Amino acid sequence: MRTLTVFKFAFTGVGLVALAVAIIWAVRTSAFIADATTAQGTVIDLLASRSSDNSTTWRPVVRFAAADGRTVQFEAGFSSNPPMYSRGENLEVLYSATNPQKASIKGFASLWGGPLIVGGIGAVFFAIGAAVSLVPVFRARRDERLRA
Repeated sequence: MRTLTVFKFAFTGVGLVALAVAIIWAVRTSAFIADATTAQGTVIDLLASRSSDNSTTWRPVVRFAAADGRTVQFEAGFSSNPPMYSRGENLEVLYSATNPQKASIKGFASLWGGPLIVGGIGAVFFAIGAAVSLVPVFRARRDERLRA
């Protein structure tokens, strides 16, 4: 019984923490988008990296000209296999006018992928923990109804 108690509190707790992180991340992303400046960028390179299963993923490196004329280059915050972009591809970039190095590719996956993944994992963990916690309550209610 002690293991079940640890299990339900651990899953519920991890789920709540992940959901909180996802909400904070989404709020910050929303604030970034609201204050961001848009520019045209070009994918100048694809950086290869090894993932945990020893496959290769590709992270785009993007260059754009900020409104003040500076040329800015940044690595996207995600990688994929197959690559989502190709060298020389033009795309829209969102960046902070006060700090152009704080930039992101303007796309659903690059802006919202992280919060959605963390939030989805958090929701699953929370649901499992809540279900394990609520099953005994529902069983007790059912047993009480059957006794009556």
